[in-house]
Amino acid sequence: MLDQIVTTRVHDYRQYLHVRDAEDLDDRRDRANRLTYAASAQDPRTRLGRAGDGYVTVTHVGPDGSRRPGPHPDHPTLDDLLGRD
Repeated sequence: MLDQIVTTRVHDYRQYLHVRDAEDLDDRRDRANRLTYAASAQDPRTRLGRAGDGYVTVTHVGPDGSRRPGPHPDHPTLDDLLGRD
C-alpha cells in the first residue's frame, strides 16, 4: 500500500443536490423525516429512555391523554415505508 499510486474514477456528488422543483424537495424532506422517525422507533432503547439519558425517546399520546412509550400504533414501520414485505 505504501508508495503506491492508485487512480480511481471521479464521481460528481452534486447530482444528488439537483431538485426539479420545490414540491419535490418538500416530498423528499417529508420522506426522510418519516424514515428517520420509523428507524428511531424500531430501536428498543428509544422506548425505554428517560429524559436526560443521552438519546432520543419516542413517545405518543394515548387516547386518554397520557404519554406512552413507542410510536403511535398507526404510524408506519420502516419496512412499510421502504415497501418491504
